[in-house]
Amino acid sequence: MFSVMTAYGTTFTTISNGNWSSPGTWAGGVVPTTSPVAAGDTINVNHIVIFDLGTNITNSGTIRIQRVGGGTAWLKIPTNTSVDNTATGSLYVIAARLIQCRFASCDNGEPYTGTTPDTDAQTGVWRNLRGYIEVNGGLVEVAESWINDRGTRKIIDGCVFTGKDYQIIDGFEEITNSLISVGWHGNGNFDVLADVTYNRARIQIAGATGNFQQAATTTHNGSIDNILLRNQVGNFIGSGEIINGVGMPGGPVVLGSYCAQSSAKYIPNGEFTLPAGTPPVCGTQPVCVATVVVVIGPTAAHVSLSGRVTNTAGRGLGGVVVSVSGGDLQEQPRALTNPFGYYTIPDREVGHTYIVEVSSKRCQFSNPAMALNLLDEATGVDFVADGAPLGRADGPVRGRDPLRK
Repeated sequence: MFSVMTAYGTTFTTISNGNWSSPGTWAGGVVPTTSPVAAGDTINVNHIVIFDLGTNITNSGTIRIQRVGGGTAWLKIPTNTSVDNTATGSLYVIAARLIQCRFASCDNGEPYTGTTPDTDAQTGVWRNLRGYIEVNGGLVEVAESWINDRGTRKIIDGCVFTGKDYQIIDGFEEITNSLISVGWHGNGNFDVLADVTYNRARIQIAGATGNFQQAATTTHNGSIDNILLRNQVGNFIGSGEIINGVGMPGGPVVLGSYCAQSSAKYIPNGEFTLPAGTPPVCGTQPVCVATVVVVIGPTAAHVSLSGRVTNTAGRGLGGVVVSVSGGDLQEQPRALTNPFGYYTIPDREVGHTYIVEVSSKRCQFSNPAMALNLLDEATGVDFVADGAPLGRADGPVRGRDPLRK
């Protein structure tokens, strides 16, 4: 198998886990350069790859980090490495992870234990400079700030953790069914100075200081489920505020609930629409589940994950295979949904990221997989099939065990 060269550039694809600099990691033994990735070139990362070239990354082509089959796709970026996505650049993280650890204690790319933030903060600022970025069912971690400057950035069914700021300086931003958690180095803002469309977003200010702030000069619309102003180490004691600029042309943004140090820290300025209801419990930590972001409490050593598979009408689908890969697993545990569509996969070790995937010969799924950053019991890990199933509306196919090969 060899790298593919066309009139539009060269395609490099991983064939095994390993260092970026190793010829054995890449098809044909050809190591791609990143200084810069040339316009027209494509780099496909379908395995666990450690970027070890000792340079910054400038992408003017396409970098696609994507899980393929039952594998795991991660790209690990070392500290003090900048990542710039230029006007011709495209960066995709699809059911995968792009990791630059916020702290040195994250030496293997795994989630941190407990309420971590410690003193060994790492460095690295990433910028989207007129380019295109899409995170879909994936997780991104940046040592310091991640800035969208005149580009397009879409976070869909995913999670983003930054040591400092998450900034939208100019361009377009979409945050759909996703968690953005900022300020893990002790300070950091969620800072909006450009057009944004929200859809069931969750925003956390995890540092001791920092604001959620939207400027008045740009268009913001959609819905935010939850804004948490909370120091991840303990009770929030900083000066953070939830500020929505006056006179936004695209407002208001529907804010489901918020958790701040005091009511004085919530400054709607008439632009948020906040329905009546109970605010979230202050002090809980939001956990990333791609397509489902939940708020949970203390962690445990081994937990279960569960959910339901339905059709678009909400009817449970039985006999659907649900499998889990990644994390600490040597084999893929699998379960069948019961006649009402429910399933449970027990005894999963916390502190790992797993890929949960559904498959059925009777149904098709536009989103058959999700990344799950498992820190405690995970419920509500649900899937919805496209349209009506072929054959029976629910229950396994008669005379055949879907788990048998």
